[in-house]
Amino acid sequence: MSLKQLVVILALLTTGRAAVAQPGQADPVSAAPVAVPPPPPSAVPPPPPPPDERSPGLGVTFAVVGSILPAVAFGVGWSTDDPKAGAQIIAGSVLAGLVLPSLGMYYGGKRKTIGGYPRAAACLTLLLGVVIDGLGDKNNESDAWYGATAALYGLGAGIDIVMTPGAVRDWNARHARPTMAVAPVAFPNGGVGVAFGGAL
Repeated sequence: MSLKQLVVILALLTTGRAAVAQPGQADPVSAAPVAVPPPPPSAVPPPPPPPDERSPGLGVTFAVVGSILPAVAFGVGWSTDDPKAGAQIIAGSVLAGLVLPSLGMYYGGKRKTIGGYPRAAACLTLLLGVVIDGLGDKNNESDAWYGATAALYGLGAGIDIVMTPGAVRDWNARHARPTMAVAPVAFPNGGVGVAFGGAL
């Protein structure tokens, strides 16, 4: 073997090793991909914060408490010995009874509620019962009006309590932020890319 042939063989071997050492290139002998180290963790952005969600259970709690408080205040005003103070408490409880049972629906983003209509009708029946009671009707028909008032109030409050979880879930669906994740990907041919994934 001549010196010239030896130099050519060494040059070819050196070139082949240099090609193997380059990242992203295949081994010319085995054609196997060369492992590419992933980028450092600092290059990958942190995951997005979880979307702000409202709790259906908390909404139901608002609706239940908002339904009980006006009823309790009405009972206190009805049983008080001071007629003037009792009338003021009753008037306040009636106004509260129109609004507070809908707190859960308001929490779910609904400004108008179906349960408000029966409660408004309950105010009318209460007024009729008070008028009949004040006239001193011997047949005592005012008790029937008071019973209708309680039934209408309970119906209106119950409707808002039942509908609150759905209203809160609708609010969460409308205000959900899109989630996106970014991750590095190593391809079989030795290349490196970035993958995006998420939900809208």
